[in-house]
Amino acid sequence: MFDFFDSDLFTILYPLLLTGMIITGFIIASKYYYKRQVAWKPSGIENGILGLFGLLLSFTLLLSGNAQKERTIMVHHMGDGIVQMKTAADVLAPEDRVAVYAYLRRHIDLHLALYEKEMTSSVQLINQLNDLNENFWPTLHYKNDSAEFNQDIHTLLPIYNQLNSASFKLTYSYNERIPPLIYLLITLSSWLLAILVGFMNGFYEKRHYLVPLIYLVIVGLMMQAIRDIDNPYKGSVKPKYENLKNLRTLL
Repeated sequence: MFDFFDSDLFTILYPLLLTGMIITGFIIASKYYYKRQVAWKPSGIENGILGLFGLLLSFTLLLSGNAQKERTIMVHHMGDGIVQMKTAADVLAPEDRVAVYAYLRRHIDLHLALYEKEMTSSVQLINQLNDLNENFWPTLHYKNDSAEFNQDIHTLLPIYNQLNSASFKLTYSYNERIPPLIYLLITLSSWLLAILVGFMNGFYEKRHYLVPLIYLVIVGLMMQAIRDIDNPYKGSVKPKYENLKNLRTLL
């Protein structure tokens, strides 16, 4: 279902159908009330329904905004791990320092490839990170049974674990999305309320188009904002990767 909500087809169809629902409300009011001279009195619950929908939009926008903030925090945690691992590598033998630097550069490059859409999915990034980690330790030049090697292992391993913990959390966060049921609820609710907005402004002799227009613009923009923030891969709102880009230049 995410594929549909993330697609360009939904981007085009949603505002068109929202407009169509408003027009439908106008038609219902005109055909069954205005032309038949039937009076319609608001029950008072209409504003409550609109307010409930506003709360749903606000709640969903808050969820997606918090997820976006968490992704940015994970980027900084990953940056901290890279800095610590670089600092620890600076005291190693030259050949091992080169190996650690190469590992860090590749690690950053893989994340930037997903960020810049050079990879098609986070699954591809996870597979390449696993390959990178499996090939890292054999590149160190110390003998496995040497005391010096064991000391370096004790120095690098906790930092290595911290870096990879932040790295995989960031990667999997790309798949932590607003549940499709919430998207479906917002979509159907906005269309039904569009009929109500069109109806409430369509049974007078002189129709009022300002309120339906405001509803159309606000709801359409908020839905697009939620979709952008919730999808860090395809959306225009993404985690801030400047930290990793700056670290990449230092390596």
